[in-house]
Amino acid sequence: MTQTPLAVYTRIVEGCASDTWDDTLLNDLAKLLKRNATTGIPLTAVVAGSGLVTRCAVEAGADLLFVLNAGLYRTLGTGSLASFLPFGNANDQTEQLLREQVMPRSGGIPVVAGVLAGDPTLSTEERLARLWELGVAGVVNWPAVGFIDGTFRDVLEAEGLGLDAEAEMLHMARAQGFSTFGFTLRPDEVERLAFDRRSPGSTSCGGRRNTSLQAGPASSSADRSPTPTT
Repeated sequence: MTQTPLAVYTRIVEGCASDTWDDTLLNDLAKLLKRNATTGIPLTAVVAGSGLVTRCAVEAGADLLFVLNAGLYRTLGTGSLASFLPFGNANDQTEQLLREQVMPRSGGIPVVAGVLAGDPTLSTEERLARLWELGVAGVVNWPAVGFIDGTFRDVLEAEGLGLDAEAEMLHMARAQGFSTFGFTLRPDEVERLAFDRRSPGSTSCGGRRNTSLQAGPASSSADRSPTPTT
């Protein structure tokens, strides 16, 4: 039976609030996510596409920052979906935003970076290592294949560039110490990201077409001490 996003969200909360949750979490983001899962206190996340937005978010008391290449296009006056068009390398654009605009002004707030799975110019291991060096605390699959459907989506899936690739990237990021988030638009995709046996408890952000994405609680790493392999 297909479950509603609300039912999946409830299962995530119950799983994160279980007695097996690690109380020795050292990552500030992990602590925030644990607090959210156990108390229900909302988290305020800002998608920062410029240094100015980052400064405003810090001064306003945001809990965490998301850095997506969509922020670059919004700053240029276009919509977020421009990030899906072949105007540039999404991962390079996100990394440039991180280096030049967000990280220098983040004020210690945890930062979550978008990563496009299947980037042909740099391996996922190398990309994650670079984000780690920048001090990024979490990773989200963005641009997310869930926004694509029809024949193009079928071809992406057949070429290994679909949801499985995103799940694998999030699994790899989680194994290397990042907290993980996921963009999805269908309940079955939420299940595939949130309850992957290889990455128990990984986060899901559920959404519906033509609506804003609704974030659920996220998975967390127990320690940022491991160094990603390159």
